[in-house]
Amino acid sequence: MQLLGSPLDFIIAFFAGILASFTPCVYPLIPVSAGFVVGNAQNSKAKGFSLSLLYVSGMAVTYSFLGILAVLTGSFFGKFS
Repeated sequence: MQLLGSPLDFIIAFFAGILASFTPCVYPLIPVSAGFVVGNAQNSKAKGFSLSLLYVSGMAVTYSFLGILAVLTGSFFGKFS
């Protein structure tokens, strides 16, 4: 696999992904996620932190896998739009 583009392109894509996480469709899940962590932490900051870390790591792995899958299929995903 060969990466094309300037480093600035990758930085812009990274920050665009962060900005996409602030879209309105994400807001309804904030209380659900917080309620799950707080409800299962049982007054333990360490357990709350580990649950949060597992939640975020799971999302990162899932989105990374989907991104790699999209890259490996080439222009297949670009034809849907």
